[in-house]
Amino acid sequence: YKTMEPAENRPILQGGPTSGTFVDDPDVSRKYLEGVIQLGCRSSAIYSFLISLYVKMDDEEPLIKFLSTHVQAAATAADASRTAGLAFGDVAITGPLDMSYALRAILRSGRHFRSAIKLYMGFGMRQQAVE
Repeated sequence: YKTMEPAENRPILQGGPTSGTFVDDPDVSRKYLEGVIQLGCRSSAIYSFLISLYVKMDDEEPLIKFLSTHVQAAATAADASRTAGLAFGDVAITGPLDMSYALRAILRSGRHFRSAIKLYMGFGMRQQAVE
């Protein structure tokens, strides 16, 4: 019995030419990634891929729920690393959620504005959140 790492599943999740019915439904991929994260996955690629699936959805609720869980933790980790002097330039030690990527993906979609506000607030950019 071999446990596959999430990165090994990426071709399956993206629906490559050898894919089966598992990937024909984006909801299945989303649920799988949510489960992998709940089991403790800390891969930034998995978080980013899940964000990209959420952004494509019409319903913003799953995205805002995910961000509500993870943005506060990422912002707290970034603040703690800056306070401890662990930052190198503008790069700080953070969690697996790439908040910059998430914000770019949401803004590029032209919708899910509550999620964009959540991210701006996580960055401490209250003025941009209001605008």
